[in-house]
Formats: sequence, C-alpha cells, structure tokens
Amino acid sequence: MPLKCANNHLTDGSERAESEGENFTDMRVKRMTTDEGKRVNISRFPNFSASGSVRGMKKLYYGRDALLVRVGKFIYNVTSEPAIYNQAHI
Repeated sequence: MPLKCANNHLTDGSERAESEGENFTDMRVKRMTTDEGKRVNISRFPNFSASGSVRGMKKLYYGRDALLVRVGKFIYNVTSEPAIYNQAHI
C-alpha cells in the first residue's frame, strides 16, 4: 500500500481522493473592504471573528457549502445572498 505524502499524492504517483465531508474549506473565504460591506449592509448576516476557525464553523454550524466573506475583523455567512459572495474578491 503506497504512503501518503503531505500534498495529498500517494507515493505511487496517484492522487488521494477526499472522502465526503472531509474537506470543509472547499470554497474560499472572499474579502470585501469595510466600505463595500457597508454598501451591501453586511452586518445583517450571521458572523464570527476572523480569528475563529472557518473549518470549524462550516463543520458545526454553516455547512460545507457556506459562502463566507471577510469584512474587517469578522467573517460573514452570506449563503442566503450569493450575489454578495460573487461581488467580493479573493
């Protein structure tokens, strides 16, 4: 049986498939400036501190497909309005 390297490749050259529900950071947390956040009224969405765990929040509360946007020192769950996620930058 081949050994797994740190980059998710097996020693025989094949790639290791992620099991369902294992990777909770599939979608990136995008960013907005505070001015952009004010324009879209970002404060109405659920949020947590940017020092918190994105993986943990997705796993325990928001679900793996949550759309998250960082504005200032907070990360907001904008899943109910994907247009806001699409406006944000990486």
